[in-house]
Parts: sequence; C-alpha cells; structure tokens
Amino acid sequence: MQPNILAKEITRSGVELYTGLHTQLRILPAPTGSNHHFVCVDLPENPIILAQVISINHTHTFYSIGLWRIQYTHGRTFTCSPTAISNQWYSWSLGADMEVAHIKPETNIAPARTFCLLHQIE
Repeated sequence: MQPNILAKEITRSGVELYTGLHTQLRILPAPTGSNHHFVCVDLPENPIILAQVISINHTHTFYSIGLWRIQYTHGRTFTCSPTAISNQWYSWSLGADMEVAHIKPETNIAPARTFCLLHQIE
C-alpha cells in the first residue's frame, strides 16, 4: 500500500476545546524517510514528541462552576450528573486492559465538590 503523503502545509485556526482560547494548528510535510512527530512551538526549545503510543501520557482535565466540579480523563467518556454529589477527589486511571477505567478516592489531594454518576453520596 502506498502511504499518503502531505504535499504542502495545512493551517487551521479555531477555538480550543478546553480553554476557549483562539489557537492555530500548522501541519507541515515531513522530510522523506522521517517518522511522524509533533513539535510544540509554543514551548521553549520547541520540544519534539514522536507520534508513538509510548509517547502518550495519561492526562486529566476538569471544569468547575462555583462549587461544582467535573473531572474526566482525555480519551475516555464519563457520564456526569448533579444527582450524585461527593466531597472526595477521585483519581481516574486506566486498567491493564486499557478499556476499563478504575476509580480510587484521593482524600489527601485537593478535596473539592465533585459530581459524577460513579461517585458516592456522603
């Protein structure tokens, strides 16, 4: 199979999903024979991240409005609802099979009002 090769630079702009800030994405053709990689041009020294599974880190994001807080893990969807409220901070981690998310309460890390269907009501 012949690989698809990018012929010229592609530039797209829009609003970033998590921060709401305006952002611009540039995709450049790679030199022949090189691996796919990402260059973080907004960081000092423009670090390069290879496009390999081993380069992926487990990251967390949260949103808060007043005392309400939603926390989830990138790449996984968690159903959240204000019907279940907890005072505990929960840490999400992937299981060994990479399909199951495990939940463990972290009472010593930044307690916050959180709500999700999987949380307990205290």
